[in-house]
Amino acid sequence: ANNIKDMAIGIRDSLDSQMKNQADMVKTWAQSPLLMDAVVTAGTYDASALENMWGDENLDDDLSPQASSYLKTLVESTLFTEIIVTDSRGYTVAASGATDTFDLSSEEWFQKVKLAPSGYYTGGTSRDTSSGIYEMDIIYSMKDPTTGDITGLVKAVFDYSRFIDGFINTNSLLVWEIKVVEPDGNIVATSMIEKTKVNNPEMNQAEMAYFKEVIGGKFTGNSHTTEVDENGESVYFGYAVSKDVSQHVVVVSKKAYTVIAPINGYITGMQDNINEKSSDIQRNMWIMGGAVAVVLMMAAFFVIRAKVSNPLAKLTNVSEKLSVGEIDGLELDVHGKDEIGKLGESFEGVLAAFNLLKEQAEEKEKKEIREPVLR
Repeated sequence: ANNIKDMAIGIRDSLDSQMKNQADMVKTWAQSPLLMDAVVTAGTYDASALENMWGDENLDDDLSPQASSYLKTLVESTLFTEIIVTDSRGYTVAASGATDTFDLSSEEWFQKVKLAPSGYYTGGTSRDTSSGIYEMDIIYSMKDPTTGDITGLVKAVFDYSRFIDGFINTNSLLVWEIKVVEPDGNIVATSMIEKTKVNNPEMNQAEMAYFKEVIGGKFTGNSHTTEVDENGESVYFGYAVSKDVSQHVVVVSKKAYTVIAPINGYITGMQDNINEKSSDIQRNMWIMGGAVAVVLMMAAFFVIRAKVSNPLAKLTNVSEKLSVGEIDGLELDVHGKDEIGKLGESFEGVLAAFNLLKEQAEEKEKKEIREPVLR
């Protein structure tokens, strides 16, 4: 299941990068000449006059209809649900739509971004009670290019529930689900078409085995056994903790059978390959065994021929010559410790005896020839 963890890390890095891109986008808006002009103009009005130009759906009577129209266009083309511009006092100058509060100076995000040296602040995700979706505030300060003084703020509300759908092609990944989970286990985004699990306490991940590893301090990992997820499916999990300020957990799950099936197929393929190789080896062993048997038989033939057939042929040849009285020049070279060698030695004794008898007969014959001559 390591590949699921690697996939979670890749998606985590992609979403973190996209989150940075969203922040950079808001920073660009904060430098827009149109919005800069609107906050400068707002500085010439008191709170009462500005409030009279705020608060309804009609953008034409805003302080800067062009600025409000621009913000509305941005919302329609991005994953932001609301964009508000305030002046340095916290008074609403322009907005993408009707807002509930004119004076935002007491809001926590307003105070924090004004104190931030970078002029940038990102809030954690929170559930909008009216829409029921999870949102994240991204705020950038607007500064006078000459003095560096803060002239206003741009607050953009990012729709976190659409985060996955907006940036990840889940169909191409062949996974069961991708979800983003808060550090407390609450689901804030899912790749599922049905979004009822978002912010649903009954779907909280805190008691899942993989999430306990996250709570224990692991930043990446995967489940080593299957778990039944909140959908009732047996799955393997891979997870990676976000590196951005949210510390959200990106969770990827695959149905168990989709993980196990390729492994079983691989094992079956290996077994088939082993069986095939085994058959080849057995066939080759039979061939090699036959070849070795032939070689051994030939070797045995030559050994027998050298040790038995040749000596016996020599003995037979000497025996046949002795039987017809051919003794001259007979020699026998048969030696060894086996029966053939002993037989050869016996024949050598017989041959020696024949040679002795022959010598004695020849000597007697010579003697008889000499005696008549002497008489």
